[in-house]
Amino acid sequence: MNNEYFIQQLSKEFKISEKNTRKLLNKVVKTIKKEKQVTKNLLARVTIHNLRKIRKEEEQANKERLLSKFKHICLQKHYYKFLELYKQGWGAKKIENYFKNNLRCSISKSYLDKILKYLKEEQQ
Repeated sequence: MNNEYFIQQLSKEFKISEKNTRKLLNKVVKTIKKEKQVTKNLLARVTIHNLRKIRKEEEQANKERLLSKFKHICLQKHYYKFLELYKQGWGAKKIENYFKNNLRCSISKSYLDKILKYLKEEQQ
């Protein structure tokens, strides 16, 4: 098997892009070369630290991409609540009612349909 296969598998396991998987591996290799004594604890610490950093960067990039495409004030204000509802599997009508009743902010069902469709296409 070639190196690409393992990078693809690792990116699936970590749920990050292949580019960021390469970035993570480069940082781990750089740290290993710099340290004189490599331990399991060191590898785990470096991997976790860099993985969290990369995931945070990807999350921020996804947020910016979504908000640049759909410029709605309510979506910008309550972005994380919207994502939480989306991950729970709520539909457009239910999210619309939640925003209207609980957050006192209205987004139309058709607009939410477009956003949800976009998010589903992004995941594939």
